[in-house]
Amino acid sequence: MPEFPALGDSSFNSKAYTWGTWLPTLVTWITNVVADAYQNALSAFESATASAASAAASEASAVTSMAGSNFKGDWAGLTGVLNKPASVAYAGRVWLLLDNLADVTAAVPGVSASWLAFDILLPVIPVTTAYAELVSGKEYSVLYTGGQVTLKMPPPGIGAAVVIGVANKRSDLVLLHNGGLFMDELALDDYTLVDPGRYAARHDGVSWRGLA
Repeated sequence: MPEFPALGDSSFNSKAYTWGTWLPTLVTWITNVVADAYQNALSAFESATASAASAAASEASAVTSMAGSNFKGDWAGLTGVLNKPASVAYAGRVWLLLDNLADVTAAVPGVSASWLAFDILLPVIPVTTAYAELVSGKEYSVLYTGGQVTLKMPPPGIGAAVVIGVANKRSDLVLLHNGGLFMDELALDDYTLVDPGRYAARHDGVSWRGLA
């Protein structure tokens, strides 16, 4: 880059002209540097996103492998002692055993704290739309900011559960039940969170809980 001449320089005019004519080159150089920086940042973001997705997939794969390698079959057909590691099928889901059991029939998956539904350990699913139908055994994070959010709950079932996290202390989340009974009453109405705070509901082995 040419040096800008000092005032009083005997060659001020020619040097200033040289400096001025070089400015477009400087602008082009700065533009290229900014473009390169943006591309580097974008590449870094994509790499970070890919790494996070890969880590989540690896974790899910490890959990799935653990559940499959120690699978003991349908819980309803088991009796007697059952020690961990073990997994069973019950109510359409796979459950991981957390404690050694002297009598497996006394610990019902979804009721006993000795069991954990392995799909609860899978990555959180973002909700970025105004309406979403939730699947039992999944965890959701409500990120939609365009207005009221309506979440349709899964059908009731023993051991069925969803976990919902709501960002930004929202209070306009509608929980629409999908048939059957809810808290010992017919589910004819929407259930609306009217105030930010923790919430939980449970009926006949079905639970909804989260933080709004």
